[in-house]
Amino acid sequence: MRKILAFIVSAVFLFTMTACGDEPSDGRNYSFSYALSENPQNLDPQLAADSNSLTIIENMFEGLTATDENGAVAYGAAQSCEISEDNLTYTFTLRDDCFWNDGVNEPYAVTADDFVFAFQRIFNPVMQSPYRETFLCIKNASKIINNQLEYTELGVYAPDDLTVVFELDYRNPCFMELLSTSPAMPCSQKFFESTNARYGLDDKSVISNGSFYIKQWFYDPYGSDNFILMKRNSANSSEKHDIVPNSINFTIEKADADINESFRTGNYDCIISGSKSDYDNILSRSFTVNEFAYKTLGIIMNCESEQLSDENIRKALTYSLDRNSYKDKLISSYQAAYGIVPPCMMTGDSYYRKIIDDSMLSVYDKQKALEHINKSENIPNLTLMTTAEYADTVYMNELAASWLDNLGIYVRVEEVELSEYKRRIAEKDYQLAVYEITANYNNPYDILNIFRSGNNNFGYSSSDTDNLLEKSTVLNGTEKRCQAYYEAERNIIENCGFIPVYYKKIYCIYGSGSQDIIFDPFKNTVNFRYGKNFS
Repeated sequence: MRKILAFIVSAVFLFTMTACGDEPSDGRNYSFSYALSENPQNLDPQLAADSNSLTIIENMFEGLTATDENGAVAYGAAQSCEISEDNLTYTFTLRDDCFWNDGVNEPYAVTADDFVFAFQRIFNPVMQSPYRETFLCIKNASKIINNQLEYTELGVYAPDDLTVVFELDYRNPCFMELLSTSPAMPCSQKFFESTNARYGLDDKSVISNGSFYIKQWFYDPYGSDNFILMKRNSANSSEKHDIVPNSINFTIEKADADINESFRTGNYDCIISGSKSDYDNILSRSFTVNEFAYKTLGIIMNCESEQLSDENIRKALTYSLDRNSYKDKLISSYQAAYGIVPPCMMTGDSYYRKIIDDSMLSVYDKQKALEHINKSENIPNLTLMTTAEYADTVYMNELAASWLDNLGIYVRVEEVELSEYKRRIAEKDYQLAVYEITANYNNPYDILNIFRSGNNNFGYSSSDTDNLLEKSTVLNGTEKRCQAYYEAERNIIENCGFIPVYYKKIYCIYGSGSQDIIFDPFKNTVNFRYGKNFS
């Protein structure tokens, strides 16, 4: 009897699958699987800092702004924003269809007070949030940190349930991007106080205002079947605010090798990797690769060292580097760099490098380099410090060889441990050094701001650069801002503040049939809200 019943069920299932097989899938309502490398430490957005926690928070919460399906900053829980002419006051109007949902109790509306409470938590000294300095631009932030004002005096307030106002002490061109990050997520004071100091630490002490809520969070440090199951927050899904998948199952793995093997065998729908070549043997099986050139590696010069105190030597090194000599020798995860801003960085809804082409920043001029060498009284021998965590020594030796061939300058490549590298950078105990530049936000200003006087640990300072960056903060219009960024980039390079060498890539690889999963290389998070699967 059991065999007959099993046969009937199998036949019905097969008939159903066959009948539906002719209808093309729209990719919706799929249940995605993704691997976390560790158990999230804390799902309190105002405290969380590890990448696994931040990925869960990215899918569970929604700030006033968010990353859209194209990777650009867009409105999230807000539907509009008015910015004052001096760019010091931001007035957000919230959507009226954004709700808190824990999957158990009746959903209730997100209000402006939830954002005010969240930002006050950041600055409440009891919380010890690591994000206070991140929001120094907000009015009174510095005074609160210095114990001159109470945290409740922060320049964030709610005139009514659907209006949040931010007042700034100074302009911040990255402010809209900043509001999409974890610490800027809202916090329901009612729910927070009900958790009895357990907020964000287990599945009974979390609540969602975003795309998915946590159905179950199981973690046994001695076990292997650890997971977080998230379900679509239907209270927040509408025609205007679509949440495409049905659920996400985050498996908590303990070894990268296990994650890689599980992805290869089809157990996961997406993986983030610094190397595409590791998966070349499976990429032909309907896998999709999205690449993001998101970091810039270059050379910094210690002007305080005796060997590089001569500006002519510094300029000769800068002008003599021919990217064409090595660009075809780089592995696929590297790309020859002429500029500082990496190719995947956006301004507004456009890629910066679509407006300012990388080649516009080429300063290669062998004749000019030789003219500077001839002006120098001494041709020094130099040492280039590098570390395996940042650069492949093979490529650094190629650069050294090109300087010897073009200028007659001998450069020895010295590889050191990362801890020694950091110590020597801080103590300015180097001549030339490999340096990796990256941003926290998807905005060219953020990466160029590293070169503002006082903002870097390698001593670069230029009033011209400072003025160009300050000018960019008051310009309206994408093209005008991009022109200012270009002028700042070129100024830094021609001042020998940084010699770009190559961009580093990271890859988001989709499994068979999957698409529209959003990876943000700057926040290092994966968002499944738009994800579809057609397999």
